[in-house]
Amino acid sequence: MPTAVRAIRLLSLIILAIALLAVTMPHRAVGAEAEPAATEPITLDDIRDLRRERTSIKDIMSAIEKRGLGFTVDDVAEKQLRRMSFSSKMVSQLKGKKAAGPDAAPVAGAGGEAPAAGGDPKQPGGAAGPGRIAGIRRQIDAATDEEYKGIAERVKKIVASSGTTVAPRLTKHITLLANPKIAAQFGPNLDRVEKLLADRFPEPIATGVDPRGSNIVLLETRREYEYWMKALYKVHEDAGLKFNSPDALKSMLATNAVFVQGIFSVCLEGRDAESTGRSLAFAAGFQYMGQLTNNHGPDAIRTGFGNVAEAMVYHDPVTTVVSGYGDRGLGGGQARWIDTVRQRFKNHKVESLAQVMAYTTSNMTLDQYADAWSFTEMLASDPRNFAELVTSLGEGTEPAAAIGKIYGVKDEALMKHWTRFVLGR
Repeated sequence: MPTAVRAIRLLSLIILAIALLAVTMPHRAVGAEAEPAATEPITLDDIRDLRRERTSIKDIMSAIEKRGLGFTVDDVAEKQLRRMSFSSKMVSQLKGKKAAGPDAAPVAGAGGEAPAAGGDPKQPGGAAGPGRIAGIRRQIDAATDEEYKGIAERVKKIVASSGTTVAPRLTKHITLLANPKIAAQFGPNLDRVEKLLADRFPEPIATGVDPRGSNIVLLETRREYEYWMKALYKVHEDAGLKFNSPDALKSMLATNAVFVQGIFSVCLEGRDAESTGRSLAFAAGFQYMGQLTNNHGPDAIRTGFGNVAEAMVYHDPVTTVVSGYGDRGLGGGQARWIDTVRQRFKNHKVESLAQVMAYTTSNMTLDQYADAWSFTEMLASDPRNFAELVTSLGEGTEPAAAIGKIYGVKDEALMKHWTRFVLGR
């Protein structure tokens, strides 16, 4: 069957199949916690928080002069400081300071440290420090560690109370929950996606995702899916996590896939193997980008990376994720996405980076999902710069500034580069 015709058939199965459901989660109050107490040395986490708050480096250096430095500037810390725009001179000044305080220790490096006494490196949180897992090179703070623990605990409760036969199957970085037959059928698909991502991209993408916070659930029948949705809704409500719609449960039961805070649930009834494989690939890329950017990345790059992962396996992406449940006509497209983007460039429908960075899943059109995929694909065509961009976004850097600094092109020059990339594909 021709690719274009095949894509048209898939649209009705996938485009509206995945709904992004936001719940109100307890977040750390950055404004309240970003500035450390006046008597405490400044830690690397403090610096990250202050930069996210747009505190100038000059003011941070002044605070360090007054309060002292709470960490040793080793090679890993130096790299992180440079990514936060500290100059070579400033880094040298910090290296010359004697670290003081309880946090005065080298930053955990890129290798797999030995687990703490009694810790199991195969279990989440079993390696030294919060959230460290053997083979996972990204370090997370205590608040994120608690968030992932909470997600994992809720998943256990949903499994226990749903009455379904799903069980966890760990890949390297994602927890797949399915019955044994479905896990055996589609587990290799997820393994392939993760291998493709690891082979294409360096750190932090290659080994940077915590499986506690990235779950994909495959429910074989509609009945199982409904049992799972009801249990998921109740467990989150019992935990005090309120959904953003008074009819959330009704809306969830009307879909065939829902994303809720680290849990991507998919109903397989009515899907063929390719549709399921596409959903798996998209869900993997989507959750990778959410975790690795600490949810700071724009929706265009998050959905775009989901489609990059999908396209690595199936060439032409077709999957979208929507926040809310209204039908915005996302299933009406018939053209390949690359052809859609080319036409939009020819008609001057895409005019600036700011326009694309403002896209949100609450109102994106099918054309805009195609834009987001194309833009992210362009950025990802330079894997090393893209990996650095992901790190920078995770540190709270404004997207346009991060892209301009890392890729060396801004505004009109960036748009010209994107145009050449699109029209030359």
